[in-house]
Amino acid sequence: FSWKQDNEIEGTSLYIARDKDFQQPVYNNDTSNNFLQLERAIPEGTYYWRVQGTLKDGEKTEYSLSRSFQITKDMKITLIKPADNEQIPMGDHDTLSSVIFSWSRTDMEGSYYLEIAQSRSFDDIYYNGQFNDFYTTVDTIKAGTYFWRVKFQDKDDKELMKSTINTFRIMGRLQEPVIIYPGNNTTVDMVKKSSLQFSWKPIQGATHYKFSLYQKKASTLLWITDIETQKTTCAINDLKKLDVGSFSWTLQGYKKEANSNKVLQRSPVRKNSFSIKLGRTEQKIKINIPDVIYVE
Repeated sequence: FSWKQDNEIEGTSLYIARDKDFQQPVYNNDTSNNFLQLERAIPEGTYYWRVQGTLKDGEKTEYSLSRSFQITKDMKITLIKPADNEQIPMGDHDTLSSVIFSWSRTDMEGSYYLEIAQSRSFDDIYYNGQFNDFYTTVDTIKAGTYFWRVKFQDKDDKELMKSTINTFRIMGRLQEPVIIYPGNNTTVDMVKKSSLQFSWKPIQGATHYKFSLYQKKASTLLWITDIETQKTTCAINDLKKLDVGSFSWTLQGYKKEANSNKVLQRSPVRKNSFSIKLGRTEQKIKINIPDVIYVE
């Protein structure tokens, strides 16, 4: 314990109690210095302390303002999310990722400090923030590998505890799909077809593809079907779904974690439009008649 005192004060008495009114004393001692170290252990709990000075003539000063402190077990901050070595996919349409961070809480008064760096030494801090809660969301993380930790400081900015260091990786996006058939704004004649084949080029790193088909009705897109495949082709065999008219189809590539359904990387969504017809469009019949008709 330490405090400031005037030169006229020759000695100081330290008082520690369980309550604000100091009706439950725990410890008191005198010293000629402006500090004193408590040498014996006291149980866990909340305590209050204050000091009183003694002048050269033996007169006592008023008590100082009291302050509180807590004695706790050796507590640690446990990092919860993202888990160590977790791989996080980039959003479908973003170049920055939104990541939720959470950690174990403590009942002590103070603040949490989240630090994110691109090296384990934390020489290059990418993000830091102060929080009263035990979770937060950071929306500005680019693709790459990061390290994170959490510190806890009391109201006097004294560091009381610090977590271990976890690492996570924001996975970059896959390349945009390249469509082969049917091409954008093309027309497909279904007269002699029993199915409609869709095809695209393979995307490096992709393990799955999501195909979606829509029909255009006026200004509305009506969903027809979704197909997930590991191939670079898929077919619509149910011709009842393929009426004459305008259609749109989308394609997105995914990289999934081995032996799980977790998506690690996504490509941008590619959208193509096409139309369906049935054979040649019949010409309207045009009747030519003479300008003058003679009737007998």
